[in-house]
Amino acid sequence: MGLAGVLGLIINVLISHIYFRPRPFMVLKKRTITQLIPHSLDASFPSDHTTGSFGVAAASLGKASKWITISFTLLAILNGIARLYVGVHWSTDVIAGIVIGTICGRLLWKFSSIFQPITDFGLRLFHFGSYEPKRH
Repeated sequence: MGLAGVLGLIINVLISHIYFRPRPFMVLKKRTITQLIPHSLDASFPSDHTTGSFGVAAASLGKASKWITISFTLLAILNGIARLYVGVHWSTDVIAGIVIGTICGRLLWKFSSIFQPITDFGLRLFHFGSYEPKRH
């Protein structure tokens, strides 16, 4: 799931180097938008936060418990809405993030057996799951 988010962010970096769209607070008049959080003046398109969260949610579908997938999807939706609400993205930035994240999540889900060694390494590294030390 984490790799899906990372792949989506790599794709976003490539897109933002090809196509730069300013953020809403950079181009709209001060009285027409209320920016609720400070943000750097980098590219707005596509939304990194939305891409990463939908990548994780899409990758969890069919691999994790249903409640986990539902929770991740609801959090991803809230994340996209929040990016709009705080004034740092256009709606199409969030829509693009949903599309890119979902594609990356499903793509990595389809080829998850190839990435299993990376997952196992991470689980061993952090002593998680079946790699957790036994306590006596």
